[in-house]
Amino acid sequence: MGERTVQSLLIEHDLLITDYSSVSFDFTYMNKPVIFYHFDVKRFFRKGILRPIHETFLGDIVNDEKSLVTLIKIIC
Repeated sequence: MGERTVQSLLIEHDLLITDYSSVSFDFTYMNKPVIFYHFDVKRFFRKGILRPIHETFLGDIVNDEKSLVTLIKIIC
């Protein structure tokens, strides 16, 4: 009781807000919008990244709460 699968949550919801999770690929495959909230991008990639961020993550990328709220309002 109360246990739900990631797949059922993806089906039920219209927008995904995540950090760096690969679950975003599933959501993108379903043609649903994804927002990447990279509030800690400098710390997370302090050792570097193999590909540019905009090529690695399929969706909109924001780095602060104000931008996140603005983008949610635009999408929804």
